[in-house]
Amino acid sequence: MPNEVALPVTQTVEPSGELTSLGLVETRPYERIRVLADCRSASTGSAEIIISFVEGEGAPGWLDRYVLAPGAAVGQVYDVPGVILNVSAQPTADSPADVDVWIWGYRNPGE
Repeated sequence: MPNEVALPVTQTVEPSGELTSLGLVETRPYERIRVLADCRSASTGSAEIIISFVEGEGAPGWLDRYVLAPGAAVGQVYDVPGVILNVSAQPTADSPADVDVWIWGYRNPGE
């Protein structure tokens, strides 16, 4: 099957002043990834979701960043940008935020 789930996350992120890591995704096996991220409509606050590159011991930059109000969602497709991606989130205010992030990877069926 050419499409497969690479990361399914449903989590409440608490206001702590720091990003909460939702997971790492190894993108090497894929040609493209598709990201679906949302802040649930029942959430008491908005959320910021950041997808960053992981190289060595740090994150040299962001692939993308979404700021989502309760009930908002975003979907994007990216050519595979690097080897490992870190998905993180944090509330944008002093209220917890309920987020979902799904990443699918696309493999060329001919390979």
